[in-house]
Amino acid sequence: MKMDRSDLPKLQFSLLAAIGMMAIGGLLVYAALQSANATRSAYAQAQAERDDFAKKLQRARSEEADIRLQSAAYATMKQRGIVGDEQRLTWAELLDDIRSQRGLVEMRYEIAPQQKLSGESGRFAFFASPMKLQLGLLHEEDLTRFISDLRQRASALIQVRSCTVKRAANASDRGSPVNLQADCEIDWVTLREAAGK
Repeated sequence: MKMDRSDLPKLQFSLLAAIGMMAIGGLLVYAALQSANATRSAYAQAQAERDDFAKKLQRARSEEADIRLQSAAYATMKQRGIVGDEQRLTWAELLDDIRSQRGLVEMRYEIAPQQKLSGESGRFAFFASPMKLQLGLLHEEDLTRFISDLRQRASALIQVRSCTVKRAANASDRGSPVNLQADCEIDWVTLREAAGK
């Protein structure tokens, strides 16, 4: 089949329709690509928001776990009497009680005025009441038992800063119940609300 110029007017409508359909097809492909890009962008944004929420949730769970640990530690300290004002009379009674139970003959102590320790934890602060302690010992284990009893029973955290043990001056006397002399520096640490909070 041969085409000549006289056939062109007959094909003109079909050619225009084909060109129009190609243009519409091109627009549809362009719209589909734009829609796919927008969908990918929205998906990426939703993914980023989800990741952000997941991080915030993880942080909140971590903070919740920290708060529970701190709350449990605070409850334990409160139950032991560590939270609040120093209790010097109770401490003195405890020292005498431990001395009696352990059968220690000599004990002297002096508790200095309370001092604020550096570093506050929120609205609370730690305070230390330094004590100088002198004990007459039969043997070294008397000292470790005394400090262990003190740590278990005291209504404060007991921090031993130093202890020196030396032979007692009257250790050579056969009848003396004291062979060693211990000189210790101990802090009674309590937790209470910081001033002005």
